[in-house]
Amino acid sequence: MNDNFEHNDRENTTPQETQSSLTPPQVPEVQPNYTYEWNGAPANGRRRKSRKGIFIAVTAVVLAVLTITLSCALLFADDNGGGLFTPGSTQGTTSGGTAGEVNQTVGITEEQGETYDLKTLYEKCSVSCATIRTTVRNGYSIGSGFVITSDGYIVTNHHVIEDYVSIEVIFYDGTEYDAELIGSDDASDLAVLKIDANDLTPIELGNSDALSVGDPVVAIGTPYGINLAGTLTQGVISGVNREVTVSSGTGTKTMRLLQTDSSINPGNSGGPLLNMQGQVVGINTLKLKDEYEGIGFAIPMSNAVEIINMLIQDGEVINRPDNDYVTVSAFLNITVSEINDQTIALYRLPEDVPEGVLVVNIGSRTAAIYRAGVEVYDIITEFNGQAITSNESLKTALAACQAGDEATIKVYRISRDGSTGTELTFTFKLDAAQ
Repeated sequence: MNDNFEHNDRENTTPQETQSSLTPPQVPEVQPNYTYEWNGAPANGRRRKSRKGIFIAVTAVVLAVLTITLSCALLFADDNGGGLFTPGSTQGTTSGGTAGEVNQTVGITEEQGETYDLKTLYEKCSVSCATIRTTVRNGYSIGSGFVITSDGYIVTNHHVIEDYVSIEVIFYDGTEYDAELIGSDDASDLAVLKIDANDLTPIELGNSDALSVGDPVVAIGTPYGINLAGTLTQGVISGVNREVTVSSGTGTKTMRLLQTDSSINPGNSGGPLLNMQGQVVGINTLKLKDEYEGIGFAIPMSNAVEIINMLIQDGEVINRPDNDYVTVSAFLNITVSEINDQTIALYRLPEDVPEGVLVVNIGSRTAAIYRAGVEVYDIITEFNGQAITSNESLKTALAACQAGDEATIKVYRISRDGSTGTELTFTFKLDAAQ
């Protein structure tokens, strides 16, 4: 399979290498090389006030194309952390202001209640749905979202608002609001926004665990462009617990999603997938493209609620729940060089340094290894009890871990004058590949 990404509003980047070409170990192909498509710019999870930016007129919505692959986690990322567009997302919030100050949480409604015809369902739910327009440095992107509290909390995808300059929420009646990002999680592809509004109509969150193949569902969103805002499409649940593996330059993630034949197109990202009782059972996230038709995916709401409430309370996911629908590979965000004669000469190392790999760069973004205390020019000699003698042995040891796992690393630190060395041990939680 190819590790090939086309992200909207930016070119692909590949990890920088210093001393050698670093390629992940080959693993068996377990699924076809599907190409997925959705809309939205990448998100960073920072909490800040949106500013009303200069409106940049463009004639087309930027589309994002993602190649689904299976690969082993890479160790090495550039200082920008690579980039991983993942589809799908959901968030909930509470009333009470910014994250950490809220006084309630959202939850699933277990009772399904009254079944609606399509016209009545649309009239009931469309007032809670909106277009999410994200201004980025070189344009803008379009996504979808939905209201979950009467005082203005909005759910959308992380990838819809990534790298934002400003965020606008546009309801289908034309009402526009500037939005604040309350919390975002790239692993789960969830984001919560807040607008300054009252007396909104929150949408009801449904139990996705109760879904079966054949259950009717509808999607509401803004496919392709603002002129198509409020589009409703109808279909059924085509599959549950579908495992989709996505890959970027720094690692892989596997998501368990709902499959539907309800039309999901670029711009639908972050919008609701509804049962016939008008409850959100999924968050529309991606579709197969090219020769494939009628294969779309959504994040199950039952799995997303706990993450949603973490974002509401803390603005981030601190402890990933056991029932999470996504498994993310780990990475160290470092560049290393094997210890050999060339490395010793290049970096003027003592001749008696131990076997291992020399840390020659630590990326500036989400580098847990740096926060733990590892420094440039440390020599990694052991990772989780495994002796490290080469780049490959470190990648193999890391590939056995997932993001959030606790890792213990031993390093040999050379004194400033090069005369002595000290063995040090550090323990930290591994970052998620981005």
